[in-house]
Amino acid sequence: MCYMTIISTTSDLDLTKFNSSDVTFDSELPGVPEEKLLKYSHKWYVGSHQGCSCGFRHLMAANFPDLGFSAPEEWFQENKEDIDATLKLVKIFKGIIISGEKLECIDAWAHDPSAEPFLEGNVVVNLNEIPETSFRLIENYHHEFICNT
Repeated sequence: MCYMTIISTTSDLDLTKFNSSDVTFDSELPGVPEEKLLKYSHKWYVGSHQGCSCGFRHLMAANFPDLGFSAPEEWFQENKEDIDATLKLVKIFKGIIISGEKLECIDAWAHDPSAEPFLEGNVVVNLNEIPETSFRLIENYHHEFICNT
């Protein structure tokens, strides 16, 4: 099983222009049930150097209330490639929001495409308040991004 990170935005920007070896955007969605929950017209699958979305920083939903957004810690080994890819991803997200567009993300766990969509919860992520190094995707959460000062 793998993470499948999907986003939708009001921006009509071709996100494939940001594709690199560690962050890729594809307008063909992976087929997870949570795609039905995306509300904006431009929808994208976000892949990593691993092909799936596993090559980004993630936090299991059960740990979200206690650990939240935080920078990598010595006691919890994270792959440097995943950290770097996540930094690139959050900068792209921030650029979209700063341009005046809306952006949401669901960090889904790959499962039966015919199943009902499953989310643990929703989180509003203010990218002006969370340091880029602290950002990570929260498993099975709907993320709504803003950049309020």
